[in-house]
Amino acid sequence: MVRQILILFSSLCISTFSIADSAIFTMDYSKPQGHRGTFGFGYYDFKEDKLGLYMNLSLAMRGSNHYESLGINSFGDPIQNRYKESLTFNIGATKEVTKYIGIYAGIGFTSIDGIARKYDSSHILSSSGYYSVSDPANDSSGFNTNAGFIITTSPVSFNLGYNSFTKTAYIGIGFKATGM
Repeated sequence: MVRQILILFSSLCISTFSIADSAIFTMDYSKPQGHRGTFGFGYYDFKEDKLGLYMNLSLAMRGSNHYESLGINSFGDPIQNRYKESLTFNIGATKEVTKYIGIYAGIGFTSIDGIARKYDSSHILSSSGYYSVSDPANDSSGFNTNAGFIITTSPVSFNLGYNSFTKTAYIGIGFKATGM
């Protein structure tokens, strides 16, 4: 599923860039707050004197030693920690405030997978003893609102945004490209 979303997102960015006045591409990061930290990327099209389009995507990178086939109660190993991994996709409108500052706001969808970190004292499932399994009781999904602003000092851009569903802020750095 993640692969299909990444392909769709990349295709939309490429096709939209061909008609853009100028576009900003960013790489973003959000610090963990009850969730595993996420990495993402975004495409922001700022147009002079009219609304533009943006799309961004963020996802948590699953850690090693994760076993999809094991249930939460497998082997009776104790749960050490619970956390959440999220995937968020947003689309919305951009507005150029000044030549160097742009704002954006939109809606999206977030899917959250609950994860339980367990400890195997026999060290069978991992050399450290720690491994993770899916925790479906903590899964959730829903609509997200997203907003932020970008400061551009050509060609470098800085992004600061917020996702409502996960209640997390993110920062990013990117570059500005001019349309063809």
